[in-house]
Amino acid sequence: MVSTHGKVAADPPLGAADTGGQVAYVLELPKKLAQLGFEVDIWTRRFEDQPEMDIVNERVRVLRVPCGGRNFLDKEYLVRHLDEWAEHALRLIARHGLTYRFFNSHYRDAGYATQRLAEALDAPHIHTPHSPGLWKKQLMEKDHPEDAATFDRNTILPGASRSSAQDSNNDGLLEIPEAGDWTDPFGRSYNVLYDEVLWFRANVRYGHILELTGRFDRAADYLRWSQKIRGRILDVFWPTTKPDETGPTQNRFADRQRGLGDTQYLLAEITPFAFNWRCDTCGNILTFLMNVLDVDRARTAFRFMWGVGVNQPGPIANLYPVVQAGDPDWRAYYTVNLLNLPHHYHNGGIWPFIGGMWVRFINRLGFHEVATQELLRLARLNQLGRDHEWEFNEWAHGQTGRPMGKAYQAWSAAFFLRACHDLEADPKSLGHE
Repeated sequence: MVSTHGKVAADPPLGAADTGGQVAYVLELPKKLAQLGFEVDIWTRRFEDQPEMDIVNERVRVLRVPCGGRNFLDKEYLVRHLDEWAEHALRLIARHGLTYRFFNSHYRDAGYATQRLAEALDAPHIHTPHSPGLWKKQLMEKDHPEDAATFDRNTILPGASRSSAQDSNNDGLLEIPEAGDWTDPFGRSYNVLYDEVLWFRANVRYGHILELTGRFDRAADYLRWSQKIRGRILDVFWPTTKPDETGPTQNRFADRQRGLGDTQYLLAEITPFAFNWRCDTCGNILTFLMNVLDVDRARTAFRFMWGVGVNQPGPIANLYPVVQAGDPDWRAYYTVNLLNLPHHYHNGGIWPFIGGMWVRFINRLGFHEVATQELLRLARLNQLGRDHEWEFNEWAHGQTGRPMGKAYQAWSAAFFLRACHDLEADPKSLGHE
């Protein structure tokens, strides 16, 4: 555990400055982990006359390293000394030959310092933020009005920038390395639909965050950029032979690949030299739920996906059609652990979390009764389980519909609940099936 601010101790002075609920949590969690057999070190800052180590119990101890002098520092001013703290911690770890299975940091300051440790020691890093940033920033500005103007730069919001390194030609779309998104070992690269939709949404949401903090000029920059991304997605991923009524003929993808003609959905992948004409169901659904795709084209995409049966035998397969051995898109590594065989995993497997978005997609198109029936089918899929009912498995086989992925998946359950919420569904409204 790493919690750098406050007075972390085996017997902490709760109620002192920066020493409240978080400190209590950081002490209680290791005690519970110790009951499970773990040995836990709680790393914090050393100041005043504190000892280097406190013993909490036989499996839990507090370790302290200094930074920023001998005096207590409010967390608002500790941030500028965190690199020093991390260096001292790494030296102590090396001197005593300590090893850790993972790090769990608490609050922003510890998150920054712990990332230094995790990278140096090649250990997993789990972060717990503890409080909403905007609310905390407002409290800090009230408590420290003399420094309010510099909080954005020095504490809460160190300027974020667009991932320009992944948009090397500055055309608005990210260039994704092969197997570089949620589909893990699956051969997509360059402009990938799913990633571009998330990139659009990230710019929109970050623009809204900037608005909430009063940084309206920067917010406008990100919101304008998000619309450029949206336009590029629609222009590149939905090729058409129809002329552009808004101006001169554009350098459309269909002009370069005349054999494709007019599509009925957004393509899965575009590169400067080729395209992937398969239908990425997750990407197409997200474009509508995240306000990239207009209703008319969303209905066109729905009719295509419904017509080819992406929801059979369960909602829904992530890819249509699947990649077969011998296809140009086939990769030899698809056979590793038998994961991406045809109709398996990311190669046309049925994913309940996409099924939850599918239900919301249909409902938002205005087909409420169809969405309700699909929600029932999704419930049955989640109920099946490999060993027990209601395992909410990760994925199911694309032909048999039988669960094959890991059990008790939070995303499968969460997207099912979100779909129920959107449809205002309960057992009574769904009937007695």
